[in-house]
Amino acid sequence: MRQARKAIVKRNRSSTIDALLHSDEPSIRWKTIVGVLGEDPHSRKSKELQEEIRKSARAKALIAGRDQRAVREKYVYANWRGAHWSLAMLAEIGYPAGDTELLPMRDQVLDCWLNDSFYMEFESKSAVPKHRSGEGVPIIQGRYRRCASQQGNALYSITRLGLADKKSDALAERLMHWQWPDGGWNCDRKPSAHISSFNESLLPMLGLAAHAERSGDDAARAAAMKASEVFLCRSLFKRRTDGTVISPHMLRPKFPRY
Repeated sequence: MRQARKAIVKRNRSSTIDALLHSDEPSIRWKTIVGVLGEDPHSRKSKELQEEIRKSARAKALIAGRDQRAVREKYVYANWRGAHWSLAMLAEIGYPAGDTELLPMRDQVLDCWLNDSFYMEFESKSAVPKHRSGEGVPIIQGRYRRCASQQGNALYSITRLGLADKKSDALAERLMHWQWPDGGWNCDRKPSAHISSFNESLLPMLGLAAHAERSGDDAARAAAMKASEVFLCRSLFKRRTDGTVISPHMLRPKFPRY
């Protein structure tokens, strides 16, 4: 009975992979051969698929009209239209690295997430309303309250797209500066918040790991490893206290991860 069940699982898995490999979306085919089948991302086969991604309707839609749009900070994080999200999705779908046409978007994102307010900080003994964010990053109960998923996602996408430079390295520095004692990050401004947020910790972890791989930065690698413990010590989705599921939505696969 057990052997028959294993055979069914294997057969179903093979048919699923086969369906993914025949998808009309080159990004799905690329993610399957690299992420599931273990193809070298630098191989000829992988590179050919990435060229298909470059020419795909999805990639063109993410880039289209950038030259005509005003390059202003307030549009960087506009839901699914701002430069931040365009770069993030291009990185997620396997867009090939090193495209200099993306540099204006990169610069816009860096100007936003490295502006002067992120180098300012103030201490508070009580909750701080978000409208005070222009005054700097609040420190409450000894912990920086920062939505690090923003800088983390930017670092991850810029690095994956082969657009990283010394200025983007500053994103890694800020993330390490704000890291909480337990390894993650949290933007909760209530003094009682003392545990890192999954939502705010995942992308900084990935960004620092990608940065460390590119630059050889040992401090960033150690920070990414420390952040991984936020997830690993909870088996990715369980409470440390009693082993129950943290939230039902964690049992539902979703893409993108955020």
